[in-house]
Amino acid sequence: MDRSARLLNKALADSGITPGKAVTWREMDALKQALRKPNPVKATEAVTRVRIRRTFYHEAAHWVHREGPKWYQELIRAHFEARTQGEAVVHLAPYGPGTRGKKDRWYEIYAGRTYDWERSRPDGVELPSRYFELLSLPSPDLAHTWNDPDVRETLLIVLRILF
Repeated sequence: MDRSARLLNKALADSGITPGKAVTWREMDALKQALRKPNPVKATEAVTRVRIRRTFYHEAAHWVHREGPKWYQELIRAHFEARTQGEAVVHLAPYGPGTRGKKDRWYEIYAGRTYDWERSRPDGVELPSRYFELLSLPSPDLAHTWNDPDVRETLLIVLRILF
């Protein structure tokens, strides 16, 4: 095996990911940290399946938000504004230098991302996408995440389009 394969195997072992096991957000984060070493390698098929599932939920939520009824877009915007009122737009580390937004207490900081084209009134476009991603979690992880009142409040608002 070459060096990349050895690095990936070590990263997988250190993250707790094993073949045939559903991958949790915590394990994905641990794997991402391990793969940020000087010589990053590509993910395995199991990790790729998780990423594909998360990406599907993420992009579907963008479509629902963009193409959905005006009341839904306003609901998301109002929630985003209420949660981030008075916050400055800042760099959202660990994302690239052009990734800016409002940090708040989102379960994942990227949910607060804003875009230059939004100008002074952000739409909260990453809010539905990041929270819809939670539906791709294995049930125990979703249940654990659901116990956080901030997550539950925002997820219920994001899912209101379905009810």
